[in-house]
Amino acid sequence: MECKEIQDLILTDYLDGQLVKNDNDFITEHLTTCSRCKEFFTNAQSITSPFENAQQFEPPPQLWDAIQTSIAQEKQGAQNSSGIIQWLIDCFTMPKPAMALASVLSVLLLVSVFFHNGDSPTQSAFNPEMQSDYIVSLLEYETSNNGQNGDLGTPIEEYFL
Repeated sequence: MECKEIQDLILTDYLDGQLVKNDNDFITEHLTTCSRCKEFFTNAQSITSPFENAQQFEPPPQLWDAIQTSIAQEKQGAQNSSGIIQWLIDCFTMPKPAMALASVLSVLLLVSVFFHNGDSPTQSAFNPEMQSDYIVSLLEYETSNNGQNGDLGTPIEEYFL
């Protein structure tokens, strides 16, 4: 056993005297040879020592039933969560043909989103046909204004007109 495992056992079962004899003897022997684990045990013992003589309280059976129900529900939720995680893992460990097909479909989806035929503002700004249509509509406005000058007096109009 490594020191980390021994320290975990010290906190969970060794201090409570709940270990089987072989594990208990192993940890006791380890504490005589490992100064780091011995210091950890001493610190843990100093923290738990005020509770050694505490009176044991036996909760009512209804409380234990509620605790067991809660634990069962948590386990069920954890199994559902692990099912989703397993599904994600399975998605990333698909056979190569399936992964290739998924990649191609993803690229096609991205291309269709970014290069669709909709009239987005960024596309119309670079579309020469739309620019020429706009200029023609400006000229038509000028001529359809019943002979009046459509000049609004802006510097940009002076430049182009």
